[in-house]
Amino acid sequence: MIELPEVYLKNMIEAGKKVFPEEMCGLLGGEEKEGVRIVKEIYVLENQDHSR
Repeated sequence: MIELPEVYLKNMIEAGKKVFPEEMCGLLGGEEKEGVRIVKEIYVLENQDHSR
C-alpha cells in the first residue's frame, strides 16, 4: 500500500495543470514502515518528449 498525504496530491495536481496538455513526469520519494510506503516528497521532472 502507498500512503499519499493530501498535500502531495494537491502539489501533483497543480504541477500537472502547469504543463497541461502535456504529460507530467515525476518521482515519489519516501520510506517504508511495516509494509506501507509513505510518500514524503515529490520531485517534478521535465518530460523530455513533451508528449501529450
